[in-house]
Amino acid sequence: MNGAMLYVKQNASLLSRLRRFGVPVLAFSLLVVIGRQFTPQSSMAGVRPLELQSGSLVGPRYIVELVVTVNGPRYNVRTESGRLLAAMLDQDALAREYPNLDLRTATAQPLMSAERHTPDVSQ
Repeated sequence: MNGAMLYVKQNASLLSRLRRFGVPVLAFSLLVVIGRQFTPQSSMAGVRPLELQSGSLVGPRYIVELVVTVNGPRYNVRTESGRLLAAMLDQDALAREYPNLDLRTATAQPLMSAERHTPDVSQ
């Protein structure tokens, strides 16, 4: 055999062009069409809420919900079954209407305590 080389003419056929360009365009178009079928839901990330419930104090007779507002903390009072008795009270109104729930002088006991462990090094 002498040094003859075989050349294959590369012919960019219509089918190969469609595969190269048509598939990505079709996939993008399909994505856009499907995306338009859904209504976007707004997140709370960019919106400053007017009020935010940050916790509840559960007592033997009442549940007091702490609500953070731009005007300071507000309190909702509910029964044990969840029925709303008073809504959006400030500290003074809460103390006036529910003297046994005066949060200005309230204290809380720790839920649990722990002692520091010191290893015995005498061994």
